[in-house]
Amino acid sequence: MVDQKLKRKKLWITTALVLYFILIWVLSSIPRTPRIVSFYGVDKIAHIFLYAGLGALIFLFFRTQKPSEKFYILLLLTVLSGTFYGAVDELHQRYVPGRTSSIYDLVADAIGTFFGAILIHKILGGRF
Repeated sequence: MVDQKLKRKKLWITTALVLYFILIWVLSSIPRTPRIVSFYGVDKIAHIFLYAGLGALIFLFFRTQKPSEKFYILLLLTVLSGTFYGAVDELHQRYVPGRTSSIYDLVADAIGTFFGAILIHKILGGRF
C-alpha cells in the first residue's frame, strides 16, 4: 500500500513538473507583447516567480526520487537543473521574434529556482 501511495506521488509530481516545463516553454515562445505593468526590473521579478514554482517542483521531484538524500544535495541538484533549463530557455528565446536572451534573466531564473526549493522545503518541514 505504501509503495502504491509513493508511486502515485511520484507520478503526480513528475506530471506537474513536465507540464510546468511546457508552460515555461510556451510562455517563452510568445513574441513580445506590450506590458500591462512596466517598470525597471519587472521582467526579472517575473522570472524569479516563474522559476520559484519550477524550483519547488524540481525539489519535490528529487525528494521523491531520493527521500534519504541530504537537503543541501537536493538543493544543489535543484538549482543546477533549474538553471540549466533556464539557459536552454534563454537560448530558445534568441529565435523568438521580439524576444531577447539575457544573462540577467538566467541569474533571475537561478535565484527563483533556489528560493522555490527553499520555500517548499520550509513549508513541508522535511515531511515530504
